[in-house]
Amino acid sequence: LAENVMFEHFIGRLGPQDREQTPQSNLSEPLQLLTLEQRLYLAQREVTETQADQNKLQTKYERILDNYKSSLKEAELRLAEIKKAKIDFECRFFKPTKDSRLEMKEPEKVLQYVEDKSKVETAFCQVFSTDAKNIGILYPLYLFFVSNITFCLSPEKLQSLTQESTELSNDITKKREMLAKLEDEIQQAEKERLKAEGINKLLRKELTDYQAPDITEYVYAKEKHKKLLQSIHHWERKVAIAEAKMRFGV
Repeated sequence: LAENVMFEHFIGRLGPQDREQTPQSNLSEPLQLLTLEQRLYLAQREVTETQADQNKLQTKYERILDNYKSSLKEAELRLAEIKKAKIDFECRFFKPTKDSRLEMKEPEKVLQYVEDKSKVETAFCQVFSTDAKNIGILYPLYLFFVSNITFCLSPEKLQSLTQESTELSNDITKKREMLAKLEDEIQQAEKERLKAEGINKLLRKELTDYQAPDITEYVYAKEKHKKLLQSIHHWERKVAIAEAKMRFGV
């Protein structure tokens, strides 16, 4: 089952040109199993591709996360500047306004407040007039960055990324174990091949050194063997007769 899944992944990674170049067997031909070398190649290729995919995915998320962090940091600095300017403005103008309203006998303070307020409004108008276009573009982008960095840093997203990384690591570990098992099978097959090759060489040597006897010698040996069997049969009969005589006391 694991080999089938690995082979399907390998086929899925092939491009259209590679698939066209792959020879298609006829339907009438019997299916052939992959050899040990082919299975080893598929396992090594799948491990390499999986590691490359994991590295690409990790680099992609790290780059996106760095961009979001830099954007968020820049936005936080801009927000801190705005808050600081707001506090300075309130401390400088709102409190003197309250005091001047309570002390209407001091017109100099009122005139100073009106003059300063006019200058501030003019400065703000200039700033908003020059940066209105940039703010209109950057603020939606800032909201997008903030929402995405919040989503990216959420526990659910981090848990999902961690789980995905763990699954990839487990997959790589399983494929490494499968690769080690295939290497053991290849070594065992190599040992058996060397053993069979040694036996084959020994048999070939014996076959080369073997010399068949001459026909005359073969016929003579066969005739001699026949006479020997007849002689043995004759002596066996004599022994049987002698044993019978001894048994009956003849």
